[in-house]
Amino acid sequence: MTPLDELPLFADLSPATRARLSAGSALRHFPAGATLFRAGDAVTGLYVVLSGRVRVVRSRDGRQSVVHTEGAGGTLAEVPLFAGGGLPATAIADVDARCLHIPKELLTQVMRDDPDVAQLFLRRLALRVRQVVDRLDSLSTQSVTGRLATLLLVRSHGAADRPFSLGMTQAAAAEELGTVREVLVRAIASLRREGLIAPAGRGQFVIRNVEALRRRASE
Repeated sequence: MTPLDELPLFADLSPATRARLSAGSALRHFPAGATLFRAGDAVTGLYVVLSGRVRVVRSRDGRQSVVHTEGAGGTLAEVPLFAGGGLPATAIADVDARCLHIPKELLTQVMRDDPDVAQLFLRRLALRVRQVVDRLDSLSTQSVTGRLATLLLVRSHGAADRPFSLGMTQAAAAEELGTVREVLVRAIASLRREGLIAPAGRGQFVIRNVEALRRRASE
């Protein structure tokens, strides 16, 4: 049993290919807040998230914005691996994360021998492009309050009166929504005043009016 056998992303690869990739790779553990790699670093290989969650962020003028977030089965550092150049963003463990680092040379060799691996990462890159485009659409068309409403609906699974948390700090949530913590705090206060959400203690919330929150998410 290899670490890749448990991930749906690699299910279509042959057992021999999964074993070859795993045998030549290294398991790495990153505590919450640890940096996997920084923007500008040379790419050494591909990271596969086995457990936990990793945020990929870009910094500009002292402000960080989330490019994408990856949980179990997610991959990191594909773009420079195939396009060349340095890493375009910084990856930070949002919570304790366990990753498999597949060296660049090994991945290149395996792709030459097994075209299914190349197809897998081609699909993965296409999905990443779609996610980034959807994110840009959200940032350009939704207000911060609308984006917050969407996040709250996702975290709560659309259930009313059931306590849930953002799953991250307010600062991290602000980065996820493409804003700053002060603006996020004001958006939370606005939804509370409208009676759409309420605090549930210890960083948790409950949704009081799901339909009204969904309408806010469309703004």
